[in-house]
Amino acid sequence: MATIKTALSIEESLFERAEALAEELEIPRSRVFSIALEQFLSRQDAKKLLNELNAVYSDAVARDEDEEAARRAKHRGMVEGTW
Repeated sequence: MATIKTALSIEESLFERAEALAEELEIPRSRVFSIALEQFLSRQDAKKLLNELNAVYSDAVARDEDEEAARRAKHRGMVEGTW
C-alpha cells in the first residue's frame, strides 16, 4: 500500500502521548496515527450507517403506524352503533 507524507498540527500533550505509546508498542509514531485515524474513520462510517438504518426503519414504523391507525378507524366506523 502506498503511503503519503503529511504534516499535522496537534497539541503537544497529544503528541507526547502518541510518542510514548509508539515507544511502548515498539512501532513507528506514524503507525500510531494511522491506527487512530483508521479507527476514527471506521466509527464514523458505522455512525453514518446506523443513522441511515434508523431513518429507513423510522419511516417504515411511521408507515406501519399510519396503516394501523387507518385500519382501526375503518373498523371503528364499521362497528359504531352496532352494539
